[in-house]
Amino acid sequence: MPSKFRKHRFYTVTGQCNQDIDTLIIPEGTTENSYGTFRGLNIRKVIIPDGFVELAGDTFMGCKKLQDVQIPKTLRSIGALAFANCNALKQLYVPDSVTHLDAMTLDETLVIYGKIGSAAHVYAKKLGAAFVESHT
Repeated sequence: MPSKFRKHRFYTVTGQCNQDIDTLIIPEGTTENSYGTFRGLNIRKVIIPDGFVELAGDTFMGCKKLQDVQIPKTLRSIGALAFANCNALKQLYVPDSVTHLDAMTLDETLVIYGKIGSAAHVYAKKLGAAFVESHT
């Protein structure tokens, strides 16, 4: 793995990857990522570590095979279009630590799980997306 991935900030993965990636595990100690980091990659599952606080815009845009994203309770912000055109992603648990969701962050066909009164709940109502109360 390139040394710049070991730092506390993720940089954009360049080029197209035509191979399927079953599970992408973002390294421990990473706290944020750059705009469009994994855009268009064939990722099925993503595990974001504890301590990660900011998911930049366009992070997973166009990851059409993405089905499962594990978001830590330390995440505070999800950038615009972070999950745009992620056709296989049908549900997402957004912890109440997330206080900021940019416009068009999530698709209206996505079922959003979270706590009543959270930023995710307010966002789902505004978007007209399905929201399911979660106690985890």
